Amino acid sequence: MSAKIPRQDLVVFTGMMGSGKSTVARRLASRLNWRFVDLDAAIEVELSSSIASYISDFGEEPFRTLETQELEKALVQGRPMALALGGGTLISARSQELIRQQKALVIWLDVDLEVIFDRLTKDAEEEVLRRPFLSKDDLYSSLMQRMEQRRSGYELCSHIRLECSKLSVDEIVEEALNAAIESND
Repeated sequence: MSAKIPRQDLVVFTGMMGSGKSTVARRLASRLNWRFVDLDAAIEVELSSSIASYISDFGEEPFRTLETQELEKALVQGRPMALALGGGTLISARSQELIRQQKALVIWLDVDLEVIFDRLTKDAEEEVLRRPFLSKDDLYSSLMQRMEQRRSGYELCSHIRLECSKLSVDEIVEEALNAAIESND
């Protein structure tokens, strides 16, 4: 473990689906002995079902409302915490506002579309079922469309943009830790 610990008690990870937010946040939390929260997982616990099922039954707008409510709950949980947002969380103006109000370091894990596509096509059937906004028939095109919709929220709310396409998970965790330490100097 690094000798320096961030004074910041909340590190938030954002980025596209398949960018590694949950994996990186979990590893950072483990390394620092912090709480880890995966917003999508918290939503599924609250729903007692999958996000995909909920969106299929009720649509995206009610889901975004529920997502914002769960984000509010997560943000008042005990800190220090590493928080992995859902890929589309920052579409919502209210979610953007909640994140910007926090004394937190927000890190955008930016990954090339081709890398995300490769990651998701390893088990495309399962990924499309888990991710309600993807089209099995044209996965690349639906990823591109989602990336374009979400980019402005990532840019607006992030303090640090990490280009992660060629980095290992351990390298990304190290970059995130260094960014959190440097943000306090």
